Amino acid sequence: MAPGPTPEVYVPPAKPSLENLTKDFGKISKTQNKVLRALSQPHIEAYNDVVERGLTMSLASIPPVQFALPDNTKVALRVLGGRITAPRVPMSNVGATDARVFPSEARTGLRDYTGQLVAHFAVSVNGATCIAMDRSLGEVPVMVGSKLCHLHGLSPAELVRRGETDSEFGGYFIIRGQERLLRLQVATRRNYPVCLTRTSYKSYGSLFTEHAVQMRCMTDDHSLAMNVMHFLSNGSAKFIFRYRKERFCISPILVIRALMDITDRDIYRRLTEPGDSDYYRNCIATMLRDVQSEVATPLTSQLSVRRYLGAMYRGKLLGRVPDWEPDEAVCDALLHDTVLIHLNSGEDKVNVLCFMIRKLFAYVRKECAQESADNPMLWEAQQGSYIYQQVIKNKVQMFCSNFRLVMVKRYNKNPTEYNITEMEVAHCFKQLNPIGAMVRSFVSTGNIPALPNIICSDNVGLSVPAEKISYTRYMSHFRTIHRGSFFSTMRTTAVRQMLPEAWGFICPVHTPDGAPCGLLNHLTTTCHVTAGQPDRAAITATVTALGVTPVTQPRPAKQCYTVLLDGAVIGFVSHAAAPRLVNKLRHMKCHGEVYQYLEVALIPARGPGGQYPALYLYSSDARLMRPVLNLACQKVEYIGTLEQVYMNVAVNLREVPTESLALYSHAELADTSLLSSLGLLVPLSDLNQSPRNMYQCQMSKQTMGTPRHNWPACSENKLYRLQTPHAPLFRPTHHDALAMDDFGQGTNAIVAVISYTGYDMEDAMIINKHAQERGLACGFIYKMRALDLRDHNRQNAPSVPCEWGWFI
Repeated sequence: MAPGPTPEVYVPPAKPSLENLTKDFGKISKTQNKVLRALSQPHIEAYNDVVERGLTMSLASIPPVQFALPDNTKVALRVLGGRITAPRVPMSNVGATDARVFPSEARTGLRDYTGQLVAHFAVSVNGATCIAMDRSLGEVPVMVGSKLCHLHGLSPAELVRRGETDSEFGGYFIIRGQERLLRLQVATRRNYPVCLTRTSYKSYGSLFTEHAVQMRCMTDDHSLAMNVMHFLSNGSAKFIFRYRKERFCISPILVIRALMDITDRDIYRRLTEPGDSDYYRNCIATMLRDVQSEVATPLTSQLSVRRYLGAMYRGKLLGRVPDWEPDEAVCDALLHDTVLIHLNSGEDKVNVLCFMIRKLFAYVRKECAQESADNPMLWEAQQGSYIYQQVIKNKVQMFCSNFRLVMVKRYNKNPTEYNITEMEVAHCFKQLNPIGAMVRSFVSTGNIPALPNIICSDNVGLSVPAEKISYTRYMSHFRTIHRGSFFSTMRTTAVRQMLPEAWGFICPVHTPDGAPCGLLNHLTTTCHVTAGQPDRAAITATVTALGVTPVTQPRPAKQCYTVLLDGAVIGFVSHAAAPRLVNKLRHMKCHGEVYQYLEVALIPARGPGGQYPALYLYSSDARLMRPVLNLACQKVEYIGTLEQVYMNVAVNLREVPTESLALYSHAELADTSLLSSLGLLVPLSDLNQSPRNMYQCQMSKQTMGTPRHNWPACSENKLYRLQTPHAPLFRPTHHDALAMDDFGQGTNAIVAVISYTGYDMEDAMIINKHAQERGLACGFIYKMRALDLRDHNRQNAPSVPCEWGWFI
């Protein structure tokens, strides 16, 4: 992915106006509202990344299914990739004048808006014969507004002709005529080692303590593995990984020896630096000695370690590695699937393991502070489209496993004349059940099946209906980010707190009151969720040219920062040169010379009270970014949650004294950058009590208004409509930016307030009787009925089901 131009940034209008009511009101605009389009950006961009890059990468990463028939014929089934087609009418429908299927047709017909999932398979026999074949695996949901949707790229006038509103921005699926949304969830930042203290770690073994460094490893195809480095009370460390939800414990020295052909002396040099304490050096030496004492036969080479681990874990990898493969192949598969899976080479994994060990011992010696997974600086957004991709991957993996059972069963019926031909492979595929129904079930219910490589804070409720009780409620669904239903049962309120690190990313007032308060949050208006993956090799070459010493060379100075790119150690930079490197990278970001969403987080060395010092560079997807003004370049720069903590950002430059301007490197683009779309719609929010702003965000989503304009093409079970909505005479500036006058939801009223001696009227108001009779606050409730039309006139006539959505 090449660096793109500086993206357009939303800045609220300077002052409100009634221009939308007086200029071209009621006419269809020529272009879509960019502010409304930005609401569904986290969902549509992630889904487009899945269909363009992620799905093929994910399916190609499935390990081949290898097995032997009773006659010792070795068969291997591989998945080369896959694709999802655009929604089209069935091939049997020869009378269709247009093969395309549009979302309005799926709504009115109470059908699913789906496309064909096609996988590319390759079958090899005895390593020689290869049979390539494309196979349809069923219909899977297609996101409305994505590049697969036929609404993509249409103008507002064309959208209206296709049964949509002119402001349709997509970002949801249609299942049985109902709109379903895969909401965002909070997840711990991927590929970042987090210092944790948990008393539950002591139950892992007799010597385990509560201290550990945990890394949530995630590959580019969003496969997930949890790796934890634990500190033991005897001064050593243990490495814990999981395979098929079973926990395993092993010495990190053994893992390093299996990954690289390296001696104990080289390991000692990698783990120690000049100036380390004698206690730390003795602990590392003890770990190296204990490895040999734990095994019966001395492990003197990389091959002997691989054979030892392969023989130990062969029984756990049944089905993953065939029986005829040697023990070292089992070890390679184990390390590939469980240990730092986001890295490909053994040397990269060794470098990160050494970094985790050093950080763990620094944390135990109180040289760095504890970190919290509840802190927004270590958050990322878990996008539903990538979970959708992982569900497809795991179902295809099960599909391949069942292929082996079918072929063996067909062989046993006629073993003497059985030949593996293209026709035979096609017959085996026909006997397998397609996976489309299971994927549609996930989107419909939001429940994740118990599958490997899918670790979420929630396994249920990931899909919610995109309700249109009011237009503001509908908009807020797309910016919702949930902490996880697990935390709603906790008695502590720590996870509900709004921490200062969330400034500019999470709206402080747009959260419901009651049980989900602080757990169900909303992104700010300018917060951007990244999608896609740039070229890491180009970023590595750029930082190396700017003065970073590669990891293969000696350190440039005694005091150096380790430089990590997406969880991989790429080099070192001295303490003196690090600030200049960071400033240069920010300058290049502003001018489009490097990836514009690159996160440059320099954690300085501050002693025992700070985080472990390092320079973290992140370019992966699902990160929260927001625009600010770079004062040195006078250009917009996107910053992330981790780097913002160590930056000085001025809220308003006009309020900063002249002598203090040099302290700030960035400034906010607007005073309201910390609020969500609904938070910006609260009038005079700076003059209200904070709870009142929260209540207003909730009440605006519950009011009766105008949820949509394409009433004949709707299939919601219930809708509310205000008959005579008014445009507010008093409005904030964001009201015009969202074009909320097109979806009026309120009535102007004059309220008389009796002060001091008057009775407490609470939320009441006095209205004119004639105004009420003329339709003040008059509304309608629309309900949907589904009719099944069948031919009952003739006996034994085939029934022709026809479902139709309509309102009464």
